[in-house]
Amino acid sequence: MSGQFATLAFDERGGIGRLTLQRAAQGNAINLQMAHELRRVAVLCAASTSLRVLVLGGAGSHFCLGGDLRESAATAMPAAEYSREITRVLHEAMLALVALPAPCVIALRGVAAGAGMGLALIGDLVVATRAAKLVPAYTEASLTPDAGVSFLLPRLVGRARTMEMLLLNREVRAEEALQWGLVNRVVDDDALDPAVDEWAGALARGPAGAFAATRALVRTSLEGLAAQMEAESLCMARQAASPEGATGIAAFMATSRRRD
Repeated sequence: MSGQFATLAFDERGGIGRLTLQRAAQGNAINLQMAHELRRVAVLCAASTSLRVLVLGGAGSHFCLGGDLRESAATAMPAAEYSREITRVLHEAMLALVALPAPCVIALRGVAAGAGMGLALIGDLVVATRAAKLVPAYTEASLTPDAGVSFLLPRLVGRARTMEMLLLNREVRAEEALQWGLVNRVVDDDALDPAVDEWAGALARGPAGAFAATRALVRTSLEGLAAQMEAESLCMARQAASPEGATGIAAFMATSRRRD
């Protein structure tokens, strides 16, 4: 099972689905097209009778740098309207991925920032390279969390660490992320693919019914995720349309250009 996409690649063989974000030149930043294509992949996965495990990673140096602020700044849509649309579609995609019976393994290379961090947090197992790091990034651009980050992060690391990360834009590098319970395993860069393949293969060979039931049981701890994502979407739209948000996004983009 596979499909034709512009911003990502998806293929399923031997029960293993491989979903790779394919905007490497943009750090796999999520634009509206990618959000729609992620939702399409989630539909394909849900319809598959052979999918046993899903592997999610990013092409190039980074997993995902979050939302594509350059597209949001360039679009003719009002800021609030664009923000609501992209978060709505992305959240629908993520909720559909969370609802799959198949386990999800995250291959985390480089940076997972903003909504990219949210994507990483929905994985059941996360394998990270030693240079990988999780970066909230939201308040650096005068924005608020989306992609379920405000729901998932406190449940993983507690309120104090969550607020430190979100308010101070505190990045968490791989070894610390392992200590905090944000990733399951840290490996050298050249060992990432073999480590992910090892776990994906074990899951593909394992008891699919038991895995699906286990995921369903654990998913009860995520009741309220959809409602929180809707609250995030509304808050993000208000902030993106505010003078503070507009100034913050412009400053963030200017800083990003200097880094480039």
